[in-house]
Amino acid sequence: MFEKILVAVDGSEGARKALELAAGLGKRTNAELLVLHVREVEVGKFSGAMEPPQEARDLVNEVVAELADEGLVVKGQIRGAPFGRAAKEIVEEAEEAAATRSSWAQGGCRTGRRSSSAAWRTRSSATRTARS
Repeated sequence: MFEKILVAVDGSEGARKALELAAGLGKRTNAELLVLHVREVEVGKFSGAMEPPQEARDLVNEVVAELADEGLVVKGQIRGAPFGRAAKEIVEEAEEAAATRSSWAQGGCRTGRRSSSAAWRTRSSATRTARS
């Protein structure tokens, strides 16, 4: 049925729920899970990363370790993207990985880690991904 399942994570509660669903599906189908986190970067006069690289690595490593402890075959990846391109990066990763299922959670942000505008961008990226 499924050979690979791509799940994009951002540390939000919605992403956690999507991750649980992907893990359950992965267990039932013996699919490999590909955990993806996209770090958006502001481009322009005040350019810079929206999130520290270590924070992104910690998030992906934590999720990968958790899923591996559950007996799943899992790989993690972090991709960088200009601000507003997270959804396109997720779709491109799915195409490159030939994933048979892409999952992105809508809404929310990590408490204390992102601004409300970052939460809006996360939801906006999720919506664009779902519509792609």
